[in-house]
Amino acid sequence: KRQEVIHELIHTEKTHVRNLKVLFRVFYKPLKRDGIIPEKTLNLIFPNLEELIEIHESLLKPMKARSKESEVIETIGDIMLTRFDGEAGERVKEAAAIFCRWQSFALKEIRKLQLVKKEVQMFMTKQESHKYCRRLKFQDIIASTHQRLVKYPLLLDSINKSTPSPHPDYKNVEKCAKCCREILNHVNEEIKLTENMQRLAELSKKIEDKRVIDKDKEDEKERE
Repeated sequence: KRQEVIHELIHTEKTHVRNLKVLFRVFYKPLKRDGIIPEKTLNLIFPNLEELIEIHESLLKPMKARSKESEVIETIGDIMLTRFDGEAGERVKEAAAIFCRWQSFALKEIRKLQLVKKEVQMFMTKQESHKYCRRLKFQDIIASTHQRLVKYPLLLDSINKSTPSPHPDYKNVEKCAKCCREILNHVNEEIKLTENMQRLAELSKKIEDKRVIDKDKEDEKERE
């Protein structure tokens, strides 16, 4: 059971790196090249995609090397800690927060653009049918970054459920699960804060619009 979960951790990391590269090659690069959507919106959707690819590739590389050494993988916690503890962990925390915090708003903007610009609708439909997307929609692929953060502590906890506490990997896996939860909590807080700011901005705009309408009505009455 322990080996199954370790191999699942490695396999799903491969899938995640693949998803990030699909976002880069199939969506980000052609959108940037052809100017299909405003640059401001593009930067909200993909603020630091290349950094995330580099981070996850740096985790996947030693994972793959470890899996090639032997079919039975005795330790994985040491590899995970090099990516999620200390300074490296802080980098993941900030990079993931930057990528996820405006995602909900940016996806709404994309949907709006699809309704009013035929070019955007045609592009998204065409790219989502690309073989690399494997029938996944754009919003499903981009949501995988946050989903991956949710999955890490669950997988690590599952590894330790099948690991005796004296095992040399137990404490590292336990520590890394804690680090991953801290990263996830930070990202969730950043998402919540940004969504609250966005709602406040929308409310302020509605209030301002109402003021303008009310003033126009008052001015019209005065003219009468």
